Amino acid sequence: MAVTVIATAVAASAGVFAAWEGRDNVVSTYTMVLSLIGVGLAVAQHSTAARRHTQGSLRQVGHLLVAAMVVATCYATWVVSQRPVIRIGVSMPFLAEDPQDALAVLNGVKLAVNAESDLGIGPHDIELVPFDDSNIGGGITLMSADGTADLRSGGSLGTLLADPRLVGIVGPFHSDTALDEISEVSAAGVPMISPSTTLNCLTARGETCERLATVPPDSTFFRMAVQDEVRVTELVAQLSGMKPAPAGGTRRVIVASDGSSFGNGFAATFTTKWKKEHPGDELENVSADRAVGLVRERSDAPALILYCGTGVKGVSLYRAMWQQPWAAKTIFAGPATLMNVGFSDPARTDGELYAIAPVPHDPANPYRSDFEASYQVKSGGKDATPYSAAAFDATRALIIAIRAAVRNGARPAVASIGPFVAAAGANLRRRITANLRTLNISNPGYQTPTTARFTFDARGDVVYDSDRRTATYRYESPGVWRIVTAIPAGPR
Repeated sequence: MAVTVIATAVAASAGVFAAWEGRDNVVSTYTMVLSLIGVGLAVAQHSTAARRHTQGSLRQVGHLLVAAMVVATCYATWVVSQRPVIRIGVSMPFLAEDPQDALAVLNGVKLAVNAESDLGIGPHDIELVPFDDSNIGGGITLMSADGTADLRSGGSLGTLLADPRLVGIVGPFHSDTALDEISEVSAAGVPMISPSTTLNCLTARGETCERLATVPPDSTFFRMAVQDEVRVTELVAQLSGMKPAPAGGTRRVIVASDGSSFGNGFAATFTTKWKKEHPGDELENVSADRAVGLVRERSDAPALILYCGTGVKGVSLYRAMWQQPWAAKTIFAGPATLMNVGFSDPARTDGELYAIAPVPHDPANPYRSDFEASYQVKSGGKDATPYSAAAFDATRALIIAIRAAVRNGARPAVASIGPFVAAAGANLRRRITANLRTLNISNPGYQTPTTARFTFDARGDVVYDSDRRTATYRYESPGVWRIVTAIPAGPR
């Protein structure tokens, strides 16, 4: 009896402590149930002489239960000794041709985690899991904490999603990658917030989107960037002040796509809206490679060259333009990825080069100023980008949703064994996703974001509480882009 009581006390103590610390409530309950059974057996063994003939059998059962309680006690003690981890993935093209945008996003995510020093989610650490998604069809590659070193491990996206400690993902960066990830991530119930994807149909639940046959009706995808439809509408309005065509002539506009789903969608949306607003213009919608040829072949200056895409093709097109004598007469515009790709030396400052970001930027927002100052310190003097700001806000939104879920009883999973942990992880993911769907950062109770106050609509699209939902930046000098309120009528 003494052995039983001692083991029972130890197991019960471990179970109570585990529950108190918010470790694994299922394991804690299991341990305490075993403890109560052990107490019952101890009492039963000595409660009446009438059952002495069964004492030997009870003693055998008691010994088995004591052994089970010892195992449960060891497990509960191990659980208590661990500091539970909540994992957030960062899905970015770290190993792509130009990783600068990926690193800018990761820096924004890390700043958000550091800023939330008092997470309010109990004794749990947040662990970031950066992984390269540039070859998502062939698997993922885990990256070092700073996103610069390939850890030579990874496997499939499904392997990462199977970890019940993973409760959210910030990313991906490219719309094409989102097309590859949405179905699998949604099936796993993991909320994903992209700081940059803009392809219109990514949030069209139940509908076809490019090569994706159906956007999952129960999609867990959210995004901080406005759709191309919104960005193009504001871009067309900003360009309406361009110099008119000369008398008796037509104004040339070249729209160049890099061939990606994002590039083609952006180009198609712009072409439709531009033709409606300016039906008399000569508009050429071509590939980025063909646009380089057009620029070199034609002697007349286009009024506008719009690059639609990501990566270095925009730099190649811009360099080709600056080899022409008319280059200073042409406005060159493209997405905000231009701000991070190769304009340290080839860009000329006597022309007009603009980058249009799908997130707002209010220079008067003090939180944006604080963020930019902190970013420079943490990144070795580099300037924050629109996407690092969006990633900061996306991560804070995710942490707010995690905090609300944990405070309302959802338990983070502790690394380990069995279906209990998997169930805990799945429950927490569901709670976080539900919280994101009802999150209202427009509420004055929340700190003003670095972009603008926002909510997510039923589809997962961001809704900014701002007159301007995009931001336009003008290239000033190597590494320096200045936010502007409008694109002027023509080159200076």
